[in-house]
Amino acid sequence: MRIGIVAGEASGDYLGAGLLRALKTIVSDLHVEGIAGPQMIKEGARSMFPMEDISLIGVDGLVKNFARLLSIRRHLYQHFSSHPPDLFIGIDLPDFNLQLERRLKKVGISTIQYVSPTVWAWRTWRIRKIRKSVDHMLVLFPFEEEFCKKNGIAATFVGHPSADDLSDISMEDLRRKLGLPYDRELVALLPGSRKSEVISLGEDFLEAASLLHLQRPGIEFAVPYVSQEIQEIFRSQKKRIAQRIVLHEFHGHSLQVMGASNVILAASGTAALEGAMLRKPVIVAYKISQLSYLLAKQMMKTPYVSMPNNLLDEHVIPEILQNDVTALRLSTEVTAILENPQRSKEMVERLEIIYRMLKNNANHLAAKKVVELAATWAAR
Repeated sequence: MRIGIVAGEASGDYLGAGLLRALKTIVSDLHVEGIAGPQMIKEGARSMFPMEDISLIGVDGLVKNFARLLSIRRHLYQHFSSHPPDLFIGIDLPDFNLQLERRLKKVGISTIQYVSPTVWAWRTWRIRKIRKSVDHMLVLFPFEEEFCKKNGIAATFVGHPSADDLSDISMEDLRRKLGLPYDRELVALLPGSRKSEVISLGEDFLEAASLLHLQRPGIEFAVPYVSQEIQEIFRSQKKRIAQRIVLHEFHGHSLQVMGASNVILAASGTAALEGAMLRKPVIVAYKISQLSYLLAKQMMKTPYVSMPNNLLDEHVIPEILQNDVTALRLSTEVTAILENPQRSKEMVERLEIIYRMLKNNANHLAAKKVVELAATWAAR
């Protein structure tokens, strides 16, 4: 089986790698090429461009990189239309993938979108574009399957791989494995997987850490980096802002670092959802350009920004956005959780629902569906 594939950020690379691992247990002769990150490359994918070249955030990111993105997408289209794969899989990154999928579908290449665009939350007009671009959607959340089908889009709920990857190792055992102290309060800092996110949030996170260091003697912090570039940015920020805090640094191992922590301070996105699935108290922060924020605010159809709150349809985890993202506000929210065990317990009990909802053997189900669809489409 020959598959074209595009993933554009760390979370997509993680999903893609799990899918490829599962596919290799079903398909004996698998060839995958397109745009992939280090985890997918490790599983045998060939990347034609660096994944970082197509990572985007907000309208400003799209405008700034527009010419480069068009060039990459044009090259991929020409390559796949000249050498058609059995199917194409776009992993998340809808602003890039949907247009490519639409063009590939027009020349007879079957398309799968893995991770639904959040059309149920904002920019609902994209439903028409999705219908024209995607033959089948693999979705992470159960309500998305019903939403897609109601709007004429074939879809299958597979669950979230992170829920399957979570172990029942205790916080103490995780700390021992990671070399972290047993007797300290520990806050996980996850300011984002993209350069622009860390530039926007990193300093606020570190300033909050400095305040907590002054207010709570002995408190320590941990950060799992997704890349060398993110590490360099965050270290530079720490050198300017928070030299005195104790910061434990890791490359990868984000699930383990979050699981070993008392509280997670995270950018809204994958890390916040993973923290929720770990049943850990999470505080979400997000800050983008004012233009992107104003546009998003106008188009939002849901009352919450973070997926955990949307899944539960209630305000379970704090959401701190835009101008409210300050060191004082962040440190105050962390302190409120650390000093109120009952509040922490109630939050964890609500987040347990998300874990049970999404644990579904996702990689295997996604791979099985890909093979099933490939066989059906080939028979046509």
